[in-house]
Amino acid sequence: MESKTRRISGKQIEQAKISKDAQADSAAVKVALSQTNIVAKDDDQTIHFLPRKAYFGRNMTLCLYLIGADTNLKYDLKQPLTLGRDKPATDGENHLDLTPYGAVKQGVSRQHLRLSRAAVTLMAEDQGSRNGSFLNGEKLPSARSQVICNGDMLTLGTLMLKVVFEEGDQPEKINTDAP
Repeated sequence: MESKTRRISGKQIEQAKISKDAQADSAAVKVALSQTNIVAKDDDQTIHFLPRKAYFGRNMTLCLYLIGADTNLKYDLKQPLTLGRDKPATDGENHLDLTPYGAVKQGVSRQHLRLSRAAVTLMAEDQGSRNGSFLNGEKLPSARSQVICNGDMLTLGTLMLKVVFEEGDQPEKINTDAP
């Protein structure tokens, strides 16, 4: 696959490294990060990018890294998964309770976001949450599916998750009832 290379000034890189607020100040870096994944940084401050990869094959495992909680959750995603807090009243649907990770304080709704497989891609759909769902800083419209790529950042209320696709053996199914 052919890679794309973009030049970003050292000042923009430093702004992006400082904090989330600094990223918002650097529009060029924010756009570049939302469209691509960082691959390498040269000594001369050149960052090399590759296009975002949306492929989520049958042998892929979904990993959700909860930012600030030092937690890695793995899921095989054979059936759709709803992320939220508390267990929903409906049985038979997979639900990941984020309450143990500060979901209430961070504005996560009971049924906040639904992740599902569509052919060989992963889709996210906001479930009409009060505080919204964001993909790489952009608000997801309710009831409209959006393709998720490897390395994307999902924000539910203010709870941040990094999405990573891993290839290989299927993990043990995570316990969706408790941390």
